[in-house]
Amino acid sequence: MKNFYRNILKKSFTIVKRYRFLWFFGVFAAILGNGGEVQMLFRSDSLTNLPTNLNSLGQFLELNAPRDLIYNTWFLLKLQPALIIPLLLLFLLLLLFIVWLIMVSQAALVHSVARINSSKAVNFRNVFADTYQLAGPVFLLNFFTRLVLYGILVILSVPFLSLLVLSNHSDIGLIGLVLLGFIVLVPLAIIMNFILKYALVYLVADNEKVWPAFRNAFRLFWKNWFVSIEMGIIMFFINILVGLGAFVLLFFLMVPFLALVVLFSALEQMVLASLALVLVAVILIGVIVLVGSWLSVFQYSVWTLLFFELKRGRAYPKVMRLLARGSVASK
Repeated sequence: MKNFYRNILKKSFTIVKRYRFLWFFGVFAAILGNGGEVQMLFRSDSLTNLPTNLNSLGQFLELNAPRDLIYNTWFLLKLQPALIIPLLLLFLLLLLFIVWLIMVSQAALVHSVARINSSKAVNFRNVFADTYQLAGPVFLLNFFTRLVLYGILVILSVPFLSLLVLSNHSDIGLIGLVLLGFIVLVPLAIIMNFILKYALVYLVADNEKVWPAFRNAFRLFWKNWFVSIEMGIIMFFINILVGLGAFVLLFFLMVPFLALVVLFSALEQMVLASLALVLVAVILIGVIVLVGSWLSVFQYSVWTLLFFELKRGRAYPKVMRLLARGSVASK
């Protein structure tokens, strides 16, 4: 137990480095966002900006933009139905395929780490074959978790939104929204993110249905909330370090090509300048995708491995272990 978190992090890093086929799934799993609890910390100002957003929404509706959009779409459908309808269907199919691939990728990462943890062989073919049918349940779990979160958001926000609307942006309503965001909703969103991580493992590795997986995940988090928060803090700083590292890497990779863009532009060699600019874009996208994929595989590995440790009852908060070590030393 001495190096509990360190062992999980090292094993997760080994999984990222050794099982490279997981990078493919990591790319699509990252679309939902790496480090959900980290993102919630940086999005905690959403409620404080709500009056401005509501005002912008009102202006948007006053311009009749939704009506114009519907009218223009309908006009194009009547004008060129043979062209527009296939394009809309193609767009819809592409969107559905991407969503399906994201859900499969989440299941594939959890399933792969579970098999690796059990010392079972994994490869792209057997992982995909075992998880492609789980896209529906994974989608329902993601949807249900967010529905619960936003349902609570709406219920708690109604009184303060009413004050803002009825009292013309009263200070009480604004202060209430700020306090609601920082004291209630951000911690709640972080907790729901922990529950979603554990529920995914129940769903994929333990073959639970959506509701039992969510319920059992809540119980697991409730029993081990301190360990979950400690790991969340560790992952928070890892996300920051990875982000800084990616920024430094991009800086050193892109500066030479940006210098070439400036040089070729000064020499009026626009073709070469455009080519250098394309290389800059390729490097930018490539690094973002690759780092995002690595980080996604790493995070799913960490939380899946932590899940199994929590289920075995072998996880204890670092603070408790430090206190226990101090009490033993004092004797």
